[in-house]
Amino acid sequence: MDPLTAAGALASAVQLFDISLRYSHEACKFLSALKHSREDGAMLERTVREVDVLIRSLRMYAAEHQRSSAPSSIHHAMLQRSITHISQHFANDMTALYKVLPRDLSTSMLNRVKFVIRRSETDKLLQRLEQRKSAATMALGIIGRMDDIQLRAGISSLENRLLEMSVEQNVALENHSRSLDTANSESQRRETEIIASLQELHNMIVQTNQEGSHCKDLLTTVQSDVSRMISLQNDSLASCQTLETAVQTNTHAITMFREAQTAGITTAISNLEAASIDALVRLVRAELRQQVEPILNNINGVTERLDNIVMDIGHKANAESLFGTRECTSISPDPKEKVEESPPSEFSPSEPDTKSTRSRGSKEIPLFSYKLKKTITGAVTLSIRLRTYRIRGQINVDSQTRFFNLQVDMIPKPWLSSKGLSAFYSSAPDHRGYYSICPSILPFNIIDGSHDVVRLLCDDDLQGFRKMLQRGQLGIRDRSVSFDLHQEALFWGAHSISLYLLRDSGYGKDFVEQNSGDADFDISQLMTHMRPTYNSFETCTSILSSYKDFLPEGKFIDISVPMGWDWFSETFRETSGSCTGDTIGFEVVNFTRVLLRYGVRLQPFVWLGGRWLKPDDDLLGNLQRDIFLMKLYIETGGSPNSLDEDRKVRYPAFGWAPPLLLALDKVVMAWVGDGSEEEASESGGRQETQSSQDNGGGEKRSGDSVGFSGDNSTREESSESMEAERDNDKRDEISALSIELLSVLISAGADVHYIHDDPSWVTVFTLTDFAEGWGIQHILAAALERCELNFAEVKLESSRRLANYHKLRGARRTGIDVEPLIQTGSSNIRQRTPRQVEEVD
Repeated sequence: MDPLTAAGALASAVQLFDISLRYSHEACKFLSALKHSREDGAMLERTVREVDVLIRSLRMYAAEHQRSSAPSSIHHAMLQRSITHISQHFANDMTALYKVLPRDLSTSMLNRVKFVIRRSETDKLLQRLEQRKSAATMALGIIGRMDDIQLRAGISSLENRLLEMSVEQNVALENHSRSLDTANSESQRRETEIIASLQELHNMIVQTNQEGSHCKDLLTTVQSDVSRMISLQNDSLASCQTLETAVQTNTHAITMFREAQTAGITTAISNLEAASIDALVRLVRAELRQQVEPILNNINGVTERLDNIVMDIGHKANAESLFGTRECTSISPDPKEKVEESPPSEFSPSEPDTKSTRSRGSKEIPLFSYKLKKTITGAVTLSIRLRTYRIRGQINVDSQTRFFNLQVDMIPKPWLSSKGLSAFYSSAPDHRGYYSICPSILPFNIIDGSHDVVRLLCDDDLQGFRKMLQRGQLGIRDRSVSFDLHQEALFWGAHSISLYLLRDSGYGKDFVEQNSGDADFDISQLMTHMRPTYNSFETCTSILSSYKDFLPEGKFIDISVPMGWDWFSETFRETSGSCTGDTIGFEVVNFTRVLLRYGVRLQPFVWLGGRWLKPDDDLLGNLQRDIFLMKLYIETGGSPNSLDEDRKVRYPAFGWAPPLLLALDKVVMAWVGDGSEEEASESGGRQETQSSQDNGGGEKRSGDSVGFSGDNSTREESSESMEAERDNDKRDEISALSIELLSVLISAGADVHYIHDDPSWVTVFTLTDFAEGWGIQHILAAALERCELNFAEVKLESSRRLANYHKLRGARRTGIDVEPLIQTGSSNIRQRTPRQVEEVD
């Protein structure tokens, strides 16, 4: 066979094979489509139903929108067009599908073959249906969101309308109730007036009837009375003429008699001065019973309580040795304070009323003061203020004569009475030389929370406050149960009203005297009321300046009560943040310097006060307060090595001690916990040092080798048991704050080698011995390390100084039968002490 013929035959065979493969593949596809034609038809029907449901929803929305009367917006118009396009395309697709899709695919093979042959057209229709389904779904989602927005807008508008309607309804109800009340009051007033008019008319009728019946008797009585009055007038004229004649003839005798009577009254009143405790008690008891007992005579036990108050006054006067002998109590006049004698009066003795008897150099010298505020029967508060003094530089008054002022205030509860009484009596003459025989009694109003002045104080409305004073709606002496007007103004932060009461009201001195104590003015209560004005330095300066002007000479502003600095620290710690920072805020330091400029004293650890200590569960707060106030003390120029006598009362165990020793004691209180002080006191003392020092050639001195209270084993067991009960986190915080407190003083220059030697102590000890004795040497070592010092070096130097101290001071006990030397500051004075001394072999 020819090769070309063979190649052609082979090519023909290959083409035939390819064509057969293609047709076989198409046949397979056709058979497969024919096999699954029922499933494809069912899927197409489902798609048609889904799209039909969506299209029906769109048509329902369009029909509802067309029926509604709401104005259509541009969004609704766009949606209508979109819905129209989708419906039209869906209608076209359904028409095409009607032509392609047979009526029944389950029985007729011919219908199934036709469906398979038109599969391409069916797929295109299925794609378009899916597109219509997606478009319809998106349109329905947009419609739903628009409906939600419209519904929310409708709800908000409905709420606004409901609120407006409720407000209008409330206003209408208020107007209706107000008009109803006005109508009721007017009707009651008219009814009362009508009843009163009828009653008056009835009385007039009765009176007219009575007068008509007794007219004749009245005329007869009038005639007799007229005749009798004429006779009496004639007798009076004759008596006047006789008296005038006697006066003209005996003018000199009458003048002398008048002067004798005046001198007798003056002498009798001057004898009312309190020359002894008994006289003072009798005068106070008489005045209290005269003023208080008639008002409270219906309350049981008033007389006994008044007697108890008078006895308290007598005991306090006796304790202060107020009335001693004339030689002991008399004060020689200061040669620098010479009182110029007044020139002789140019007026006659019969005219003593026109000139003051006090010279410009006269002043009051306070001797004794007493204040008491007590609640009787839970309904009436009784406030008593008693003050005795001498007057120096007043004409016709001995400078050694004692006078007293007594003021009694009765302050009832608002539910009991809206009025209170204030009685004041002074045995001293006034500036014109007159004596008071009877006390002055003034009523005042009790202010409650519903009073109009409270609103004025909250708004600091000075104009409205002065209008109330001018109209008589408020009195300058009115007060609440606890405070007077000035204290209320400070409490509510009414700065302008407070300054007005101090400077322009004319009663500033009275307000200051209400807060004055026995010797010094205590500003702790004032600082409590001034808490809203802490950040107003100008207002605080003005108020303190006004107080300073009214205080008597010799008094100064003091804050001796620990509660004042405690409140001060809490207020500023809230505003300045944490107290463990490196510095204190400038505003706090500036405000403290303002207080110090006006005499307020800030002393280390005086703010503690035994009864004002917080409970042990707030040891962290106590340490934070101490750190804050100690930093403030250093920042304002305080010395870290100061010795203040006032702390001897608060710390009797140490006497005069520097702040660093007191800080170590505070750390011991924080570490040992509750009950440590009692255990220490029962075992023989707070602490005793164990420092055995050689004397000269190496002999041990008997007074130098001592130990702390209790044995070391007991102290270690107690310390371990207490540390076992403490939480680790709290112990770490207490340790950090204790180190911070000691570091503040050490970094400021505190003497870490201080040697404590007090007459009340048997031993002499250093700060390191004190720390080791109480087991807080690690706290002191950490504080020293923070300040670049070494605990071992400090201890060595302290021991060396203690040895030198013993050599220079000598022993407290000589070993012979003489009293021990307990005053280290004197060289030749020896005093006995009840302390037993052991004999030395």
